Amino acid sequence: MTNLKKSKSVVNIGVDVGKFELEVCIYEKQLHWRDENTAEGIKRILKRLAHYHVELLVMEATGRYEFNLAQAAYEKQISVCIVKLLRIRRFAGAIEQIAKTDKLDAELIAEFAFRVQPEVTPGKVNP
Repeated sequence: MTNLKKSKSVVNIGVDVGKFELEVCIYEKQLHWRDENTAEGIKRILKRLAHYHVELLVMEATGRYEFNLAQAAYEKQISVCIVKLLRIRRFAGAIEQIAKTDKLDAELIAEFAFRVQPEVTPGKVNP
């Protein structure tokens, strides 16, 4: 018999990536928070995510602002998926979400992770 209190919840994470901030959403828990897109902010995010079994951490491809978070997540053995903006926008259209804020974008990306289960981006990120 497994001790259920010690087993970690399986979650899908969506991150809206900005130059200075990362907006994070845990889909299954409907938890949202924001932290800095810095080494310290990323460290705090990953420390918080360590309390869960992360199935996927999904973020939009920004061209460079996602690299540090992706690299740090790879190092923690977290499955990372960097998705083209167009795929997220098409998903938003399919579920008729038209409002746009950083918080809603993170929630949308987390729902995309949960429902679509996109392929994991292989290897390590090289900026």
